[in-house]
Amino acid sequence: MTTNQRRRRRHLNPKLRPYVYGILVILIVFISYGVVKRKAIEADLEMLQLAKTATIHYQYKYSRIFRDLNDVQLEAAKTIGIEPLVTRDQKPSRRMKLIESCQYYKLDPLTHSIPYLIPEAADLLEDIGRDFADSLQRRFGIEGVCPFVTSVTRTEEDVNKLRRSGNVNASKNSCHFYGTTFDLAYMRFYKHTGITATIESAMMKQMLAEVLKNLRDQGRCYVKYEYKQACFHVTVRE
Repeated sequence: MTTNQRRRRRHLNPKLRPYVYGILVILIVFISYGVVKRKAIEADLEMLQLAKTATIHYQYKYSRIFRDLNDVQLEAAKTIGIEPLVTRDQKPSRRMKLIESCQYYKLDPLTHSIPYLIPEAADLLEDIGRDFADSLQRRFGIEGVCPFVTSVTRTEEDVNKLRRSGNVNASKNSCHFYGTTFDLAYMRFYKHTGITATIESAMMKQMLAEVLKNLRDQGRCYVKYEYKQACFHVTVRE
């Protein structure tokens, strides 16, 4: 065998090169995807472990801490709130502020309330969402998660419908009449698009509770822990 023949045998057949290169590219892409996916899974597991082992300063029974009863909240609501609306056909007071989903909170479909609050309550809601986001970012490096707002201002018509449906918390003397009060879900939280980090809802509930306790201790709000409705019932104070 001549030297030229040996060289030709060592080189890849030109007809086979595209197939071999294609297979190599597929293998590289597959391996790279596996590495990225594995790292994402490891990051989620690490975040979950952090959530489980993080030291939370307020370990308490929520119903004992957040027990501002309706009478207390109602007095504050009547003092600084609006005149109750009878039906949704009525135009909200000029004093009322329209609230919309944003980076700090997500509005649930409001089937029995309207998205309006007095400015003091709207500012409180935004501060709660901002403090919650800051806490998540500082402790776990998570961004883009916020609380759900499940109820806002109700008309008398809304409350009557709720009472007929069997909702025991739909009082005829509801704080929700006055534009001062909103409910925040504590069993579920909204994740903005692109958020994949894992963190237990129980841990986020505790973090939201910390934020509420801090603002309550500052005298900015009253809070009632609603077990059956799975929400924190919040009324702004003067």
